[in-house]
Amino acid sequence: MGTSLSILAGIICLALGSYQAWATHKLFHFVKTKGGKSTSPFFLMTIWSTWIITAALFVAGFYLIFVLSATF
Repeated sequence: MGTSLSILAGIICLALGSYQAWATHKLFHFVKTKGGKSTSPFFLMTIWSTWIITAALFVAGFYLIFVLSATF
């Protein structure tokens, strides 16, 4: 039971991480083409923090699938 739940949670983390990476990439290209002088100077910090969250979701997903499920 524990192995299947950790694999399922890992797949969900990987799916959320993939969606987060896609949304961040789309946002960056939108602001790159449509942004101007009125774009917030904190935009790059927003992009940076979303990539950190994306990396954390990928690491958690791989950990749940490959490390935690192997220990059960």
